[in-house]
Amino acid sequence: MRISPETLGRFAEWAVLGLLLFAVLFRGGKSLEATWVLTGVAGCVTLLSWALHRTEQKKIPDRVWAAAILFVLWTFLSFVLSTTKNYGLDEVLRDASLVLLFFWMARHATQSSGPIPFVQRFLYTVLIATVFACVVGSFVYVLQPVNRFVGTFVDPRFHTDYWPNAWAQYVLLTWPVFLWFLLRAKDHKQYVLRLAVFGFVLGCFFLSYSRGATIAFAGQLLLLGFIVWRNPLSLTLSRRG
Repeated sequence: MRISPETLGRFAEWAVLGLLLFAVLFRGGKSLEATWVLTGVAGCVTLLSWALHRTEQKKIPDRVWAAAILFVLWTFLSFVLSTTKNYGLDEVLRDASLVLLFFWMARHATQSSGPIPFVQRFLYTVLIATVFACVVGSFVYVLQPVNRFVGTFVDPRFHTDYWPNAWAQYVLLTWPVFLWFLLRAKDHKQYVLRLAVFGFVLGCFFLSYSRGATIAFAGQLLLLGFIVWRNPLSLTLSRRG
């Protein structure tokens, strides 16, 4: 039985979306299991992408490609030569796999095997994973022995393995997606509902009590304000996009 290229392409997309959900919801991706899943998915989608689109690959800018490859090489050299052993094999596998996924995403950004563009489905998956992590984290916050919000960034097997700073860093990456989602509201009722969800996520962020993340968040707001000030149409374009 021959599998069509469309089916293989759809499999690669769902594999990446499944990896995203797994990484966020399973101890925040801070486990050896997540590393092996990441490595497997990165290898699969890279091979599928090469096999299916060898003649029509979107070219990645040479500077971006070189910087990413040099980063992987630097990581590998740190693992091999460092006397402090600040990098292990799992870090090397993660960095190399994430670079492969970055290349795949850069080439796949304008393609999709379904009616909804893959990038949009990716953003919706981020929204779902984050909200679910906040809901689970609310129960963890009430029952945990420490008074900081950790979302799903926790290993329940060990009562000391909580990662509030990692959770805060994750929300720093994802809250702009919620802002994008908020600006796409079509009516007042939808806007209020999405604003409530956005506020819930930000509340879960501040309950992490991460000082460094709070400073970074303030910097993000300043940068966003500068962008809107220089280009007032940017918010209008976000609503339309």
